[in-house]
Amino acid sequence: MEYRQHDVGIGWDFPITDELRFRPILNGIVGRVASDLRVAQTVVNHLADANLHFLEDGVLNAYGVGGSLMLDLEHYRDHYEVDVELRATDIYLPAPDRRRMRCKDRRPRSNSAYGRAGEPRRA
Repeated sequence: MEYRQHDVGIGWDFPITDELRFRPILNGIVGRVASDLRVAQTVVNHLADANLHFLEDGVLNAYGVGGSLMLDLEHYRDHYEVDVELRATDIYLPAPDRRRMRCKDRRPRSNSAYGRAGEPRRA
């Protein structure tokens, strides 16, 4: 099984205060899954009463576009620094080939939080 994924994101900071920024981000994704599991396809189709047609050619390509909204707090002082990010992401992934597969478009969504506190880096 081989899996490749390439992501790209382009965003811009809009200052709310000196330390708080709003950052909208445009995201793009391209992925490919390749497999030699044609024998396993027969077993899975029988046991799960599924129809995994994408394995016939051994390859499934996918792409998607979407966006993220991020709030970024950067609080830097001489003796300490704090960085906190809150991010919500929504990506639209259309079904790759509806003629060969019984699958629907997908909209994966995620929310994340990142935080870091510590002493400033000294050169």
